[in-house]
Amino acid sequence: MALSRTQIAKAGFTDLGEALAQLETVCTLTSADPELILTAIHHSADPDRGLAWLVRLGQNPAVATTVKKLLADETASTRLLAVLGGSRGLAEFIERQPHTLAYFSQEPGLPGDQEKLRSSLLKSVDAQNGFAKVGGDAARDALRIHYRELLLKIAMWDLCHNEPLEQIEWVTGSLSDIAGGALEGALAIARTEVSESFSKEEVALVDLAIIGMGKCGARELNYLSDVDVIYVGASLDEEKLPTDKALTIATRLAQHTARAIWDVSKEPGLWEVDANLRPEGKDGALVRTLESHLAYYDRWAKDWEFQALLKARPLAGSKELGEHYVASVAPKVWSSASRSDFVEQVQRMRERVTENIP
Repeated sequence: MALSRTQIAKAGFTDLGEALAQLETVCTLTSADPELILTAIHHSADPDRGLAWLVRLGQNPAVATTVKKLLADETASTRLLAVLGGSRGLAEFIERQPHTLAYFSQEPGLPGDQEKLRSSLLKSVDAQNGFAKVGGDAARDALRIHYRELLLKIAMWDLCHNEPLEQIEWVTGSLSDIAGGALEGALAIARTEVSESFSKEEVALVDLAIIGMGKCGARELNYLSDVDVIYVGASLDEEKLPTDKALTIATRLAQHTARAIWDVSKEPGLWEVDANLRPEGKDGALVRTLESHLAYYDRWAKDWEFQALLKARPLAGSKELGEHYVASVAPKVWSSASRSDFVEQVQRMRERVTENIP
C-alpha cells in the first residue's frame, strides 16, 4: 500500500500515522482498495473514528465477508463510513447487531409515515389489541433494536444526502415519529406487565393518552433529545372501573412505559421520558384526568407553562383523549397572553435563557 501522508491528510484525518496503520490493517483484512476507502471516508464527519470502527468490524470474523463486499462498492462504503464516522452510538449498534450491515447495500430513504412507523414498532413486540405478547427484557430489547434499525436508516439517509440542510424538517419529523412509535410499543409492553398486578380487563378499560411536548411535540426532535411528555388518564367505563382506580392503573402504565424505553437491559435504553412539564412538575401527579389538567391551567399555571403547551401534540396511547386534551387547552394557551405582565414575564424568561448560553 503506497499512500502518502499528504493523501491521508487530504482525506481529513488528524492522526496521520495511526490512519496509515489502520488503513493497512483494513486492507489486509478485507483486500479493499485503500484509495477507494480514502474517497469514501472523505465525506465522513470524523474520518479517524470512522476508520477505527471499520477496523473493529473487519476484525470480527462473523462480519468480515460482509464488510469486504461493502468496501468493494464505493456507494455502499461511503454510506457505511458516513455512519461509522458520524455516530458512535450507531457504530456500537451495528457491532451489536451486524445484520444491519445489509442496509448499506440498499438505497437510503426515510422509513415511512407516522402510522407505518407506529405499526412497525408495535409489530416488533407482537402487540395485539394494545398488549405486547410478553413483557420484560425480551420485549424491551426487541422494541429498542427495531427503533435503532429505523434510526440507522434515518441517519444514513441524512448523512448521505446531497442537500442535508434542506432535509432537516423531514429528518426531525421522522425522528419524532419513531419516538412516538417507540412510546406506543412501550405502552403495549406496559399493559402486559401491569396486567400481572391488575386484571387484563381492568387494564384494557384504562384510557391513557401520552401528549408530546417540546421538540417531539413540534416534530423537531434531534438525535440526542429527551422526549417530553404529559400523561392524561380516564376510565372507559366508570361503572366497571372507577376513575380513581383507573388513574392508579394509568400511573403504573406510565411508569412501566418509561422503563421500557430507558431501564437497564441487554440493549441499551433509548432516551429519557421526561414528564416534568406536567402540572406542578416533579411534585405533581404523574397522570391526571383531563378535568384536573384544565382546573390546574385555569387556577395555577404560570405563563411559561402555556407557552410549553404551544407544542403539545397527541403522541401515543388514546388518540381521541389526546386530541380532546389539545383542543381543550388550546384556547387557554392563547388567552394567557391577556394576563397582566405577560409580555414582561416572557421577556424575563428569555433573559434567563440567554444568560445560560456560553
